Amino acid sequence: MNRNQRHGRTRNLKGRAKTAVGSLAGKSRLQASGVIDQILGRAEHRYGDARHALDDLVENGSSLVHHTAANGKRYSIEVVEQAERNKAATLLAIAGASLAVGWLLRKRRKAARRRSARG
Repeated sequence: MNRNQRHGRTRNLKGRAKTAVGSLAGKSRLQASGVIDQILGRAEHRYGDARHALDDLVENGSSLVHHTAANGKRYSIEVVEQAERNKAATLLAIAGASLAVGWLLRKRRKAARRRSARG
């Protein structure tokens, strides 16, 4: 629990007490002041919740990035090793992918030429 959460909770409780005392004593200003303290206390507690969540995200996010980077490096090494063991299959896969990309781009260029010829 951070400082904002503690202070917000305390202010909210203080506001509830003011509201109750103001209600019993018939003092509307004290009662209104208590309601305001409750609202501000809740707002500060919510701000503390958000701050706490952000701190957790920063802390956990950095470890997640480190973990992902380590896994990505390990995966890329495995891919390179697999490619070196199966050179023919790797060459065929690269050639097939290049052919597919070229075929898709060719269709787009033809369509673009047709549009420019019309207009």
